[in-house]
Amino acid sequence: MSIEQQESIKMSIQTTMESKKEMWIEQVLDAADTKSQIEISENLKQRLELGSNETIFMQSRIPLKTIWLAAASILILVTINFTTIKYASEKNNKQETNSETEYFTYLEQVV
Repeated sequence: MSIEQQESIKMSIQTTMESKKEMWIEQVLDAADTKSQIEISENLKQRLELGSNETIFMQSRIPLKTIWLAAASILILVTINFTTIKYASEKNNKQETNSETEYFTYLEQVV
């Protein structure tokens, strides 16, 4: 096959592709023109009339019982933490006091 024949085949393929593309575009545009409007519900009409400033959102609420359970759980955890810290610090203080007392016991013999 000569180069000229190859070029003519490429041109015909390209022309065919472009014509198919153009036909498809025309079909889509024609289909859009023949579509009829769809009736919208009254509820949607009312919401659209309210305007964008007053959009209605669904409110999801957490039950009050769940909130109180969460608050009580947090309170219990905080109480346990403070009690543990207090107990640990008292235990350390007693150990320090005992070690200081034992260190200076030789002074009692002198006095």
